[in-house]
Amino acid sequence: MWGYILPQEVITALVNLGVLGPFLGAAIWYITRLQKDLKEIQDKRIKDAQEVVDRILDLAEQHNNTTNQLQLVLQQHAATLREIKEVIKDISRVVPQ
Repeated sequence: MWGYILPQEVITALVNLGVLGPFLGAAIWYITRLQKDLKEIQDKRIKDAQEVVDRILDLAEQHNNTTNQLQLVLQQHAATLREIKEVIKDISRVVPQ
């Protein structure tokens, strides 16, 4: 089992440590496992962050598109109001007060 995790030289050194060898080996295995778990969690958090950023960018693009459409509507509205103003002027010239 240890040969898959630790090189043979490290295993030999741990055996030479006597009673402390298994404890130190277990600590090395545990630390290695924690680092692997941490890397997996870190990769998941990075993926989550990228998804959040992508979603925010999509929302920002939708907001910009909506703002541009609203601006066009307001410009059309202003043009319509100007036309109404001109029609009212024309009517007021024709109809006596």
